[in-house]
Parts: sequence; C-alpha cells; structure tokens
Amino acid sequence: ILQDEETERLLRLKLERYETIFNYTHDGIMAIDEKGRVEVVNKPAEKMIPCLGKPPYTGKIIETIFPNSKLPRVVKSGQKELDQLMNFKDTIINTNRVPIILDGEVKGVVATFQDVEAIKKSEQKIRINLHKHGLVSKYTFDDFIGESPAMRNSIKIAMSYAKSESTIL
Repeated sequence: ILQDEETERLLRLKLERYETIFNYTHDGIMAIDEKGRVEVVNKPAEKMIPCLGKPPYTGKIIETIFPNSKLPRVVKSGQKELDQLMNFKDTIINTNRVPIILDGEVKGVVATFQDVEAIKKSEQKIRINLHKHGLVSKYTFDDFIGESPAMRNSIKIAMSYAKSESTIL
C-alpha cells in the first residue's frame, strides 16, 4: 500500500509540474484530438488568440472557435508545420503545429503560439541589456599574427580606435 501511495504522490507531483509549465510558459499552447475536438488551451493562448471566445473550450470542435487554426490539416497529413506565421486581426503569431503520433496513427495535434510583437520586444530588451554591459570583442590584439611594419602599424591604429566607446567598422 505504501508503494501505491508513493507512486500516486509522484504522479500528482509530475502532473502539477506539467500544469505549471503549461500555464506559465510564454507560449500559447493548444491541443486537439484526432477528431478535431479541443483537449486543452493554456492561459497565454487564450490571451493571444482573441477569436477563441469564452471558456471552456474542452470538447468543442476547433473550427467552431478557431476557424483558421489549420490544426485539422495536420491531423490529416500527419506532418508537422514549424515556424508558420498567422495573422489574427491586428496580431501576427508564429506557430508550430505538431502531430501526436502513437503506434503510427495521428491521435491529435499540439500547437504552440508566440506573439511576434512580444518576441520583438524581448529581443529589443536583450539588445539594450547587452549594450549596457558593453560590447565584447571576440579576439584580442594578441590574436593577430604578423610582424611586418604594415601589420604593426595596423595594430597600433586599431589600439587607438579600441579606446573609443563607439562601435568601429
């Protein structure tokens, strides 16, 4: 009996972990079964895709709440579709549609969604943060090879430019 209780506790912990990942990732996630019925939709997907309407979504046919999802197409083809751009009203979304295959049969599709504008903002924050820390060179002057007068003169000029805070091309 203790082994069964421990197994159940470990399964509950795994389920809780997966639910937390599912609902607190930046990506919107949606899954349908092989008949096109919605199985799960996470909170980011609800916010990202305004045409979904009001929850609950579970059990609804995908075309009735999200007509241009293209998920039924992946159920039929069994082929994943990666990095596809979709336009929802004023929002451009990058999506992956991946079939769930069990014993050679498509049993459903999982789709992930990312708001392209949010990706741009994150990228801009990363660039600003990197710039604040200063630009980092890949090589140093010790990596230069050559002892000719022309090379020594080029290194001397480069060292004077290196003192500048500006980027040098």
